[in-house]
Amino acid sequence: MQSDLNETDSLLRLWAWILDHTNKLITAGVVALIIGLAIYAFFAFQEGKETQAAHALAEVQPPRTRDSQAPTDLAQRFLKVAEDHKGTRAGTLAT
Repeated sequence: MQSDLNETDSLLRLWAWILDHTNKLITAGVVALIIGLAIYAFFAFQEGKETQAAHALAEVQPPRTRDSQAPTDLAQRFLKVAEDHKGTRAGTLAT
């Protein structure tokens, strides 16, 4: 019986604290949401850069058959991908 009263008292105090600090809690929630959206946008942008770099690298590498010879400007094309897509995995692979 005593533990029920203590639990109820604790919940009432918690509820009173929440009501007293509603504005701070809402502000903290909005700030957390903005930070979360910024982090999401950053990683989405990075993923887009990586995808573009991977496509550029795939376009540089010609399909090879037994009879085909490597293009003479292949090194130049790899260096261009490396320069255009610095900081990406494909840019690093192109060097």
